[in-house]
Amino acid sequence: MRPTFTRPNSRPKKSTATYALFAALMCTTMDAYTDTIEGKWNLVKKSIMGSSAMTLHVHADNTGKISTESMGDADIKNLATDGSRVTFSTTLSVMGQDIDADFDGVIKGNSLTGKINTDYGSSEVSGNRETND
Repeated sequence: MRPTFTRPNSRPKKSTATYALFAALMCTTMDAYTDTIEGKWNLVKKSIMGSSAMTLHVHADNTGKISTESMGDADIKNLATDGSRVTFSTTLSVMGQDIDADFDGVIKGNSLTGKINTDYGSSEVSGNRETND
């Protein structure tokens, strides 16, 4: 058996698995922080009628409003998150008629994409959260 020698002040080598585990934990922690729904979201709704701007305001207690120029403000209800998935419902007023709408989307950092579904069809929605950078 040959003797092994180590240099003074040398550190033991860390395995690749240790680095991979550390990186995975850091990414998971950062995703959990950034993939929350709280904040002000500037969104665009695209439908067969064209595109329109929307603003979604969500507070830490999962209450909030959705605002459009043509339909005004409406409270969001039943807001739920499951990982990066977010769902909520609202009642929009269109030309004096109340229309129930359900949103189903995905948050990736400061981006939100999804669909708003009503009895009259669905519309694609996408946009970004305002940041204080």
